Amino acid sequence: MSLPNAPAVPAVNVSAVPPANAIGAGTGLAAMLVDPVATAVVIAGAIFFLRQTTGRILLDWVKIHLPPFHVLSRKVALSRSLRTLSTTLNAGVPMLEALELSAGTANNHFYESCWNQVSEQVTTGRQVHEALQGQSLFPKMVVQMIASGEKTGRLGNVLDKVSDYLEREVANTVKTVTSLLEPLIIT
Repeated sequence: MSLPNAPAVPAVNVSAVPPANAIGAGTGLAAMLVDPVATAVVIAGAIFFLRQTTGRILLDWVKIHLPPFHVLSRKVALSRSLRTLSTTLNAGVPMLEALELSAGTANNHFYESCWNQVSEQVTTGRQVHEALQGQSLFPKMVVQMIASGEKTGRLGNVLDKVSDYLEREVANTVKTVTSLLEPLIIT
């Protein structure tokens, strides 16, 4: 059955249509990965870039902002630096030196920068919790716990408790992610 006054549709030779650009790019990428020299060059270039300051900053930004691992990366960086801060304060290390050591153990450019800013503000007379307020990388709960530790004079003990909590959260998150990925790995 044909419609009256309907224009005829010309036949299209599907084999003459070139593949989409995405498919072509995927084919080129697959061919490059098969070539061991090209693969080695790409990997070496990526390693070189990530060892540069710009590459490290980019990787650190990706770690703390992009799912699925941003929550885990934040908790790890925070628990490391808080554990170092609590250990050094409990050992009698002066606050400014303890803050500098904490910055170094965060292993993330953005957390290091935050700790360095906190250290600078503490030198001007502010308390740690005041310097941390407004920092998006530090949860409000952590800032409130630090405030209560400073007010009671037991900051080292409070930081121990907070870092214990964060380490348990990291372990639970790793366990959850592992159990979610397990079926994918097995198949």
